[in-house]
Amino acid sequence: MQIELFYLSNHSVPVGALMTATDHSSHYCRIRFSTPDGGIVDNEALVRMNGSIRDWTSFTFRDGAMESVGTRDSHGVTVAGHRVDHEGTVVPSYGVSALVAEMVRELDEAVEFRWLTESAGSAHAVLPARLERTDDEDVASPVTDIITGCARVELSVDGTRTNTYWVKDGAVVATDWNGATSFALPANTAFHLRAALGLEGHGRSALHKAE
Repeated sequence: MQIELFYLSNHSVPVGALMTATDHSSHYCRIRFSTPDGGIVDNEALVRMNGSIRDWTSFTFRDGAMESVGTRDSHGVTVAGHRVDHEGTVVPSYGVSALVAEMVRELDEAVEFRWLTESAGSAHAVLPARLERTDDEDVASPVTDIITGCARVELSVDGTRTNTYWVKDGAVVATDWNGATSFALPANTAFHLRAALGLEGHGRSALHKAE
């Protein structure tokens, strides 16, 4: 499981964390951070898939106490009972980081897809999206040394650029969330932090059991 720390542009200390884990059959994401107005964002998603995030079959999404479940077939998606037919590739928003890593690994210069909001009652939010790789660049991370030669990938949703991702050695090492930036901890640091806090298997196993 990878851990990223969130930083706001005017803060020198982290304001939250993002945990992700991807294997052949699932992509898990847990995000929690403080907003500038004092609010708390605490979301969790588990996407079931068949080898690729492009071939996902279902997801469970939690936003605080609210939970929604989505499924996908060859004709469209259903979220909390709301059906939307579509053509082409559709990806839940919390699975986009897996798609970014996948496109860099497969040497794709751009990927077009449909961006899906997971929240209950918002299945209508299936919007055109595009990932595009630009020039490689170095990343100055506050949690590690400068990371050289990162693949830079920009996400646009419905014609507006939203996130920017940097990928190194097959993993997303930093993300600009258009207001905050998250940076991945070194793998050894993340491992020892999870062990010290008792986070091994936390969250991810709970959502697996809930399905």
